[in-house]
Amino acid sequence: MPHEIAAALASLADDALSFSGKILDAGAGDGLSGRELRAAGFKNADITGADLSPKLLEIAASRSVYDQLKQLDLSQRLPFESESFDMVSCVGTLTYLAPSSGVLAEFVRVTKPGGHICYNVRTDHK
Repeated sequence: MPHEIAAALASLADDALSFSGKILDAGAGDGLSGRELRAAGFKNADITGADLSPKLLEIAASRSVYDQLKQLDLSQRLPFESESFDMVSCVGTLTYLAPSSGVLAEFVRVTKPGGHICYNVRTDHK
């Protein structure tokens, strides 16, 4: 699924190769989605990976695809200024968060007007 989310965001960018905006990879995990964002053409983007797990963030750091990594809980207020990202990517993580957590409202808050939020929810998880 990381490939599909990255491809969807690339299709929304005027030109992923020249895109130099900011992307938040929320629930970055081990960095597979960050790798797919780079492979989709976001070579010049400033990508922040965020995850709750320090162990997964260590693995993500070893992939060298993120400009910044942040350990944070997506069910809490995000530690970013409002309107600070052009795009938000979230692969699979919303499967584990209650809709009442406010996570989607936080994604909207940190996304610039005209920006894009792309996420999925796994249906194979019980």
